[in-house]
Amino acid sequence: MKRIPVNITELLTTRGLAYWAMDDGSKKGSGFIFCTDSYSLENVQLLVKVLRDKFHLNATINIGSNKNHRIYINSDSMKNLKELVIPYFHESMKYKLD
Repeated sequence: MKRIPVNITELLTTRGLAYWAMDDGSKKGSGFIFCTDSYSLENVQLLVKVLRDKFHLNATINIGSNKNHRIYINSDSMKNLKELVIPYFHESMKYKLD
């Protein structure tokens, strides 16, 4: 199982958030989902805390049908997420934010 570094708050930048969104993220309904299936619940909780505290995103944990944990960015945070990551998004990936 993959692990999140304990100092992820220091390591994750807006550029890193954008790359993560382009790689493991997708639009879901009026929000956004990060696929964090291969992380433990504790690691996903840590990521949610960073998204909330550092980036001021309304993030929650969704549990899928196969008991995996995914991070959902609620629709009320989509404007903020877009403003944070759009400067780093490749043109071909911007569909993930629309």
